Amino acid sequence: MPYSGCVKKFNTEGPMVPARHYSIPPLSRISYEEVLGLIEDARYFVLHAPRQTGKTSTLLALADAVTEGSKSDCRLRRHARMYLQSSWSKNF
Repeated sequence: MPYSGCVKKFNTEGPMVPARHYSIPPLSRISYEEVLGLIEDARYFVLHAPRQTGKTSTLLALADAVTEGSKSDCRLRRHARMYLQSSWSKNF
């Protein structure tokens, strides 16, 4: 959903939306190639960081990047986004 005419703000809760919030690109916060290798090898990884540091936004961006261009994985992207956003909202 485009946010035309919206003034950017600093986000203090929930996933950030680059069009609405000042932010650092989420995937620049992780070792992207290393994480992709773990995913390709079907290995687990942990994204551990203090609160309000972009863990959810990073996972949403990662889900988008991994499934980009793949029609068969569009459901994965949608379900990952719904799960992460719903589990975030349950905590607040």
